[in-house]
Amino acid sequence: MGNKLHELTLESLANLDGGRVGTAFQLSLKRAIQDCEDRPGVKKPREITLKMQILPVAAAEDSICDEVAWQAVVSDSVPKRQTRIYSARVRSGGKAAFNDESLDDVNQMSLGLDGEDDEA
Repeated sequence: MGNKLHELTLESLANLDGGRVGTAFQLSLKRAIQDCEDRPGVKKPREITLKMQILPVAAAEDSICDEVAWQAVVSDSVPKRQTRIYSARVRSGGKAAFNDESLDDVNQMSLGLDGEDDEA
Protein backbone atom coordinates (compact mmCIF):
# COMPACT_ATOMS: atom_id res chain seq x y z
CA MET A 1 0.00 0.00 0.00
CA GLY A 2 1.64 3.24 -1.19
CA ASN A 3 1.45 6.68 0.29
CA LYS A 4 -0.67 9.19 -1.57
CA LEU A 5 1.06 12.51 -2.18
CA HIS A 6 -0.94 15.73 -2.10
CA GLU A 7 0.06 18.98 -3.73
CA LEU A 8 1.00 21.64 -1.18
CA THR A 9 -1.46 24.50 -1.67
CA LEU A 10 -3.09 27.03 0.61
CA GLU A 11 -6.15 24.79 0.81
CA SER A 12 -4.20 21.60 1.58
CA LEU A 13 -2.07 23.50 4.10
CA ALA A 14 -5.18 24.48 6.07
CA ASN A 15 -6.24 20.82 6.39
CA LEU A 16 -2.80 19.26 6.92
CA ASP A 17 -2.02 17.34 10.12
CA GLY A 18 -5.55 17.37 11.47
CA GLY A 19 -6.08 21.00 10.48
CA ARG A 20 -3.39 22.43 12.78
CA VAL A 21 -2.47 25.35 10.52
CA GLY A 22 -6.11 26.12 9.71
CA THR A 23 -6.98 26.04 13.41
CA ALA A 24 -4.07 28.31 14.30
CA PHE A 25 -5.19 30.77 11.63
CA GLN A 26 -8.81 30.68 12.88
CA LEU A 27 -7.66 31.34 16.47
CA SER A 28 -5.63 34.35 15.30
CA LEU A 29 -8.58 35.61 13.28
CA LYS A 30 -10.87 35.24 16.31
CA ARG A 31 -8.39 37.14 18.51
CA ALA A 32 -8.19 40.01 15.99
CA ILE A 33 -11.96 40.28 15.62
CA GLN A 34 -12.53 40.09 19.39
CA ASP A 35 -10.04 42.92 19.84
CA CYS A 36 -12.02 44.99 17.30
CA GLU A 37 -15.20 44.28 19.28
CA ASP A 38 -13.47 45.13 22.57
CA ARG A 39 -11.79 48.33 21.32
CA PRO A 40 -13.69 49.73 18.32
CA GLY A 41 -12.17 53.18 18.90
CA VAL A 42 -8.63 51.93 18.23
CA LYS A 43 -8.29 52.45 14.49
CA LYS A 44 -4.91 50.70 14.10
CA PRO A 45 -4.96 47.45 12.09
CA ARG A 46 -4.97 44.00 13.61
CA GLU A 47 -2.57 41.75 11.69
CA ILE A 48 -2.45 38.03 10.98
CA THR A 49 0.59 36.58 9.26
CA LEU A 50 0.98 33.15 7.69
CA LYS A 51 4.66 32.62 6.98
CA MET A 52 6.14 29.64 5.18
CA GLN A 53 9.77 28.69 5.72
CA ILE A 54 11.06 26.37 2.99
CA LEU A 55 14.54 24.81 2.87
CA PRO A 56 16.02 22.62 0.14
CA VAL A 57 16.99 19.10 1.16
CA ALA A 58 19.92 17.87 -0.93
CA ALA A 59 22.59 15.24 -0.30
CA ALA A 60 25.39 17.47 -1.61
CA GLU A 61 25.68 21.14 -2.46
CA ASP A 62 25.71 20.46 -6.20
CA SER A 63 22.89 17.91 -6.20
CA ILE A 64 19.44 18.45 -7.57
CA CYS A 65 16.77 19.52 -5.12
CA ASP A 66 14.03 16.90 -5.16
CA GLU A 67 12.82 17.46 -1.61
CA VAL A 68 12.15 20.43 0.67
CA ALA A 69 11.61 20.77 4.39
CA TRP A 70 9.04 23.37 5.36
CA GLN A 71 7.28 24.86 8.32
CA ALA A 72 4.25 27.11 8.62
CA VAL A 73 4.21 29.89 11.20
CA VAL A 74 0.96 31.69 12.08
CA SER A 75 1.28 34.86 14.13
CA ASP A 76 -0.98 37.73 15.02
CA SER A 77 -0.71 41.14 16.57
CA VAL A 78 -3.18 43.62 17.94
CA PRO A 79 -2.43 47.23 18.87
CA LYS A 80 -0.81 47.66 22.26
CA ARG A 81 -3.12 48.60 25.09
CA GLN A 82 -2.22 51.98 26.44
CA THR A 83 -3.60 54.57 28.81
CA ARG A 84 -4.04 58.23 28.13
CA ILE A 85 -1.16 60.55 29.09
CA TYR A 86 -1.05 61.51 32.78
CA SER A 87 0.72 64.39 34.49
CA ALA A 88 3.12 63.92 37.42
CA ARG A 89 5.44 66.18 39.40
CA VAL A 90 9.07 65.11 39.67
CA ARG A 91 10.39 64.56 43.19
CA SER A 92 14.02 64.31 44.20
CA GLY A 93 15.48 60.81 44.34
CA GLY A 94 13.94 59.63 41.07
CA LYS A 95 10.33 59.75 42.24
CA ALA A 96 7.16 61.23 40.76
CA ALA A 97 3.79 62.17 42.27
CA PHE A 98 0.38 62.54 40.61
CA ASN A 99 -2.81 64.33 41.59
CA ASP A 100 -5.61 61.73 41.62
CA GLU A 101 -8.23 64.51 41.38
CA SER A 102 -6.64 65.95 38.23
CA LEU A 103 -4.76 63.25 36.35
CA ASP A 104 -4.20 65.54 33.35
CA ASP A 105 -2.64 68.42 35.33
CA VAL A 106 -0.66 67.73 38.48
CA ASN A 107 -0.65 71.48 39.27
CA GLN A 108 -4.44 71.91 39.35
CA MET A 109 -5.60 72.69 42.86
CA SER A 110 -8.22 70.55 44.57
CA LEU A 111 -11.64 72.04 45.10
CA GLY A 112 -11.87 70.34 48.48
CA LEU A 113 -11.79 72.63 51.52
CA ASP A 114 -10.93 69.96 54.05
CA GLY A 115 -7.30 71.05 54.57
CA GLU A 116 -5.72 68.34 52.39
CA ASP A 117 -2.01 68.77 51.79
CA ASP A 118 0.23 67.81 48.92
CA GLU A 119 1.13 64.30 50.15
CA ALA A 120 3.71 62.63 47.95
